Amino acid sequence: MNTHSDISIRKAAVIAGVSSVVMFFAAMLAEFYGRQRLIVSAHANLTASNIIQYPLSFRMGMLGFIIVLICDVLVSWALYIFLSPVNKSLSLLAALFRLVYTAIFGVSLLNLMTGFRLLTDIHYTSAVNKQTLTLFNAFDDGWAIGLLFFSIHLWLLAYLIFNARFAPKVIGIFLFLASIAYLTDNLAKLLLADYSSYKTLLTILVAIPSIIGEVGFAIWLLIKGRKLADMEPTF
Repeated sequence: MNTHSDISIRKAAVIAGVSSVVMFFAAMLAEFYGRQRLIVSAHANLTASNIIQYPLSFRMGMLGFIIVLICDVLVSWALYIFLSPVNKSLSLLAALFRLVYTAIFGVSLLNLMTGFRLLTDIHYTSAVNKQTLTLFNAFDDGWAIGLLFFSIHLWLLAYLIFNARFAPKVIGIFLFLASIAYLTDNLAKLLLADYSSYKTLLTILVAIPSIIGEVGFAIWLLIKGRKLADMEPTF
């Protein structure tokens, strides 16, 4: 069995697959049950009212995001080990870009927590509500910047998978499309004043290749990757 340091490539495939699946469900919980259910980007008072009324939903969303952070670190590490036999340097670079994304996302989460504290620890007023919404929107901006690094990670990951003789090239193709979609969507979010006019279309363009590519890769790692990885020669 091929090994890298003290963990086998086979085990790395399982860790990456399990962590990716857990991360997917945690992200769904955080984004749709927590953040999007409560935060209305253009309405400070409504956002404040939602969070005061449903604080547990917000806390559950934060827990989901923290689980995502932990899983992201595990995936970065495990995929570096799994794909090192293809190209060690590019595998390391892909891991670093994902870790930079994770770090930016983690720092951005502080905006959500600070805003939540303002609403729950202080008797909220119109001024506090506006300050809180500014923090919540700052989280969006920070996440968008982080996702630019993530898009490069996906591009490198797609290249590595496409050049690995044991991996299906179709996954690499969808990850490449996802990387372009993430890059386009988040550049638009940061640069376009009328981003809301394109938000729905861009969200769909991101969702389709990313779900097929990222979730498909996770499932492949769990079902096939742990069996086929040893076919690639060690470096």
